Amino acid sequence: MMEQLFSKIDEVIIRQKYLQNIDKVLDLGLINIIVGPRRVGKSCFLYSVIDYLIKNTKLKKTQIFYVNKEWREFDNVKTYNDLVDLFEKSNINTNEIFFVGLDEIQEVEGFEKFVLDIFSKYKKAKVYVTGSNSKLLSSKYATLLSGRYREQIIYPLTFEEFLQFSKKEANKKTFYEYLEFGGLPKIPLINDTSLRYDYLNGIYNTVFTKDVVEFFGIRNVSLLRKINMYLFKELGNYFTAQNIKKYFKSQDIKVSVDTVLNYLDYSKSAFLFNDIQRYDLKGKKTLEINSKIYAFDLGIRNAIAGFSPVSDIEKLLELVVLNHLLADGYDVKVGNMQDKEIDFIAKKDNEIKYIQVCYLLSSKDVVDREFGNLLAIKDNYEKIVLSLDDFVNSDYKGIKHYNILDWII
Repeated sequence: MMEQLFSKIDEVIIRQKYLQNIDKVLDLGLINIIVGPRRVGKSCFLYSVIDYLIKNTKLKKTQIFYVNKEWREFDNVKTYNDLVDLFEKSNINTNEIFFVGLDEIQEVEGFEKFVLDIFSKYKKAKVYVTGSNSKLLSSKYATLLSGRYREQIIYPLTFEEFLQFSKKEANKKTFYEYLEFGGLPKIPLINDTSLRYDYLNGIYNTVFTKDVVEFFGIRNVSLLRKINMYLFKELGNYFTAQNIKKYFKSQDIKVSVDTVLNYLDYSKSAFLFNDIQRYDLKGKKTLEINSKIYAFDLGIRNAIAGFSPVSDIEKLLELVVLNHLLADGYDVKVGNMQDKEIDFIAKKDNEIKYIQVCYLLSSKDVVDREFGNLLAIKDNYEKIVLSLDDFVNSDYKGIKHYNILDWII
């Protein structure tokens, strides 16, 4: 098994954005909970951490305890006691630095007690846990591990990473390829279009079945599929549970507001969707209703709802920008100011960006809307308009204008 692990480590493509502050993270001495959808690269991130520790600290290859519940070799690891037995047989020297990696561990009963036991007893342990269902994991560790962990989300590849993985140049052809198939790390390695869609459908069905239906005990599977399809098609639109209920009533399908809210929450916990809250720029407060719904991954969304570059182009571009910001560590909200809307307010530390996204600045009305909304904001933080125009006005009344491709790489 260790040979298989080190073979994976040798093959991994490092995603540098997730290792930028690795020394600071390790110095915190906390349990690291790594979450994100299946096949987004959580395991590869663990391989990257192990590789870093071997090369930059005193970690020895014999000081690694790694369990991956997606490997058949670990099928018999089902409980806390199984983990304890396996750890004791590993002959780890707990007086030296050692690494504990529990990958897709959510199905092991009592794994959180094992993690707490290791963390409490051994100060030199570097502990990482991954999982594909945030609600499942949080229900396990939120109370027992309170104050002792940090959670990190692994996002799909940004466009820049997509180019790195596919070894392609940045141009409109590769950008539209990314726009259609998204950023799951295996996608750049699959050349056939139909195989890519088969792969994306397979991932969705696995997440839908294992991380939503089975975990939450969903009985009305057909209704859940219909609600998810509705949400995928409503990409980038405002939504309320009441409006979804009214839509299904028009289709002669009965559904309660509570059911809609629960099903959305379940699918969000499995990283199928993000809902981005509104922020009232005048009142300086987050609004609790009428969030915008976005898919977590472009490719899965398009595989399920269909890829329509003509009718959906602006919403797809918004999702590209949103995922780029989230992957770079920004807290993102939709801005509201009376009758004006700002696509994204992105905050990180003391930095704030106001961003408008559009397909093309094709008319004076579009220019007035996109730039005018930003001009109405009277503070001095950075204001940006992003579009696919080949020729851009780099500075319009103090507002920066970029081609989206240039900006995201």
